[in-house]
Amino acid sequence: MTEAIDRQEEIKEPRLTSMLLKDALILLAALSLWAAAHSWLQFSDLLLAKILVAADALVVGFVVASLFHEWGHYAGARGSGGNTTRFIGKPLSIFRFNFNFQKNTTTQFLWMSYGGQIGHWGILAFLFFSLPLNNLAEVTLLASVFGFCVFALVVEYKIVWEVLRGMDPLESLKKLNSKKIRNSQIIGIAAGIAFLILLR
Repeated sequence: MTEAIDRQEEIKEPRLTSMLLKDALILLAALSLWAAAHSWLQFSDLLLAKILVAADALVVGFVVASLFHEWGHYAGARGSGGNTTRFIGKPLSIFRFNFNFQKNTTTQFLWMSYGGQIGHWGILAFLFFSLPLNNLAEVTLLASVFGFCVFALVVEYKIVWEVLRGMDPLESLKKLNSKKIRNSQIIGIAAGIAFLILLR
């Protein structure tokens, strides 16, 4: 989810088109690496090829799911008329914008939350129906995306539930701590592994 506390200093927003282009190139590069490892696996029985494709699929799955998740949040926020500020985050950060909790309504917060969920579950559904899922590369990629989806769902569902019951969005978000995030990561990893076993 986006950073909880709005930045107080004035921020010059980067252009939306440049941010989208940058992330599109990241997706293209990540999927190209996955496709290269996938091709090697098709023509090799080497253990190294299997290890490489599994590791690559795990990383690429996370990258794909997290980007669709974050841009889904942004689309939900902007689609509901929310006040947001785009920014360039740290190199490995998935965050792309701040959500103004003071100016935005509870409904706009909920639409932002729903947008993130639609983003990552949507790309999961697209990959599920697009890939044959008959080899390690494809199954591991999908399992990685599924693991992220479960992780994000566990992190966000209670926040959304509390907001629906009348709690202030920012107050609910502030209750999210490192322990809860760590537990959600464990659940997401377990779900990804179970998904992988099921599909294999």
